[in-house]
Amino acid sequence: MKEDLFIPLVCSRCGKELLGGDNSIIFFCLECKIGFIMENYPESLPLKIYKKNFNCEGELIYFPFYKIEGDFSFFSEDSHKTNSYSNLKKLGALFYPAFINLRSLYSEDLTLKYALQPYSFVEDNYPKEAVIIDVLVAPKNLEKIAKLFYLSYFDRAADVTNVEVDFTLKTVDFALIPFEKKGDEYRELILGTILKGFSI
Repeated sequence: MKEDLFIPLVCSRCGKELLGGDNSIIFFCLECKIGFIMENYPESLPLKIYKKNFNCEGELIYFPFYKIEGDFSFFSEDSHKTNSYSNLKKLGALFYPAFINLRSLYSEDLTLKYALQPYSFVEDNYPKEAVIIDVLVAPKNLEKIAKLFYLSYFDRAADVTNVEVDFTLKTVDFALIPFEKKGDEYRELILGTILKGFSI
């Protein structure tokens, strides 16, 4: 029987207190900008904190995402499909939600919006007055998730039946993206998208 091990809630690098809620599976050190995967402590991933591009008039909340980068390739004997895919706008990093929400469609839409606007992301420091939503989604199967996302994106241009695809994962980072909560309404502060009906 495996013994339960005591995991200190301090950074193994700088000794400062880690930040994370009661249900979070990831705890962050904002000083070192890393996130610790608590079930495999001290395993960690780099942390990127992004600057808001819009003023926040409500409560500032940071939502956690996995920033996935890699190389996607495809092959099809159908030249029409190949041309259709080639004409699609190239995607940047994929920001896959590390939180659970009640409207997953919004998350998928944000992932695409962010991938189409990679130059909208500027790194920043974490403001002390902000709140971080608990990380509830483990960093697993991200290579497969990215591959399926690309398939979905390509399917907008042409049917992906009998198309060979591959995604080679290069890097995964934790990403904290600023949102504004005003009443029952959420607005993400990278592109300014208002998420009506969004809840967590």
